[in-house]
Amino acid sequence: MTDDQILALNSLYFHAQYGDDDAWPAECRPLPLDEAAARLAGVTDPHEISAVRRAAAQLLASPRRAAGAGASFDRTVRTLFPDLGSTPPVLAAQPMRAHGSSDRPFQTYLRMLKDTGPALPCVHTEPDTDVDFDEKTGMIRGKSTISVRRPFDECRRVFDPQHWDVLVPQYFVRACVAATTGGKVVVDPTTHAAACDPTPPAPGSAWSAVFFEHYRLRIASVFKLVEFKNLLDVRSMPQPMSHRFEYKLRKVLYGEIATIQKVGSGLDCDDGYIQMNDRGNGWVDIEATKDFRLEGWGNAFTNYLLNWWTSITIRTTLDAAYEAVCKDV
Repeated sequence: MTDDQILALNSLYFHAQYGDDDAWPAECRPLPLDEAAARLAGVTDPHEISAVRRAAAQLLASPRRAAGAGASFDRTVRTLFPDLGSTPPVLAAQPMRAHGSSDRPFQTYLRMLKDTGPALPCVHTEPDTDVDFDEKTGMIRGKSTISVRRPFDECRRVFDPQHWDVLVPQYFVRACVAATTGGKVVVDPTTHAAACDPTPPAPGSAWSAVFFEHYRLRIASVFKLVEFKNLLDVRSMPQPMSHRFEYKLRKVLYGEIATIQKVGSGLDCDDGYIQMNDRGNGWVDIEATKDFRLEGWGNAFTNYLLNWWTSITIRTTLDAAYEAVCKDV
């Protein structure tokens, strides 16, 4: 996806949860629904269509649809999936989940939308993603689970963090084990990017190293870019029937939001793990978590708004990781 399409995707998620009323500062508002739909209507890649399908299901399952936003939400979904036919039914309300919609209607709408486009080329469940934004601390905590039918040893290799930029290129520009000289990471003082180790460990093997990630995405209509170049401490820990990848923020090399640039700051948490378990019969259960918080971008209110918006992009990032469960590397 292009940066503009990623912004459109994030905007659909935002509308499903919060809307776009005038109480939001202009720089923190999502794209209008019609504009977001127009940007996404031309998506043709099966993995990207799957992502758009999930965003559309978020709109259909949103409590805001039943509370008065139904016409605009339904129009957006019909623009994205013209073969859908009649207006989707409004399902009975279900108990609310932490991320703002109930799971049962979402899964029902998702199954309905899967008939409108190509499926991913392997057997898998749909991701179950929860994101919690603590308004007092600004901390964002996300967890997502999925199951996929593919060989476990293959999953060890495919989901190694060294492949993040291959699996989810719309968010990760570069991901690699960092090169070191004399025990220190080699960082370009001009680009603030770490050099990559020319002889990295084999993906899926047991390893522990300083890791470089270059993460980039669009949020909101004025805050057009969020970009971070970070060093993480990563451990790859294989077991006979399981594998765990853990990561923890070591250092921010560079951060940018809109036109504001920061060297060595802007983020005080970026931690999580990927846990894989071999269930047998060819199925692998995968759980991914992410704890994230922006810090130092102005006053407390600005930080609060940015973290609120980022809670949406963390959800789409976690979901997007599972558009990649069928990819080969």
